Amino acid sequence: MSHIELKEKYNKLFNIVKKIVNDWDPIGLLPSAPDDEYEFEVTRITEGLYFFQTW
Repeated sequence: MSHIELKEKYNKLFNIVKKIVNDWDPIGLLPSAPDDEYEFEVTRITEGLYFFQTW
């Protein structure tokens, strides 16, 4: 898989995780917080899933 394909795969997974976390809004911040409020958490989850998938 090329670098571009890997990046596209990561970005697709990131967007899926971001939508799930934002829809869940675990501590009720999103009505008044920026869309990237859970960016740190989404990144950590995505990296874990991505690493697991590519092993």
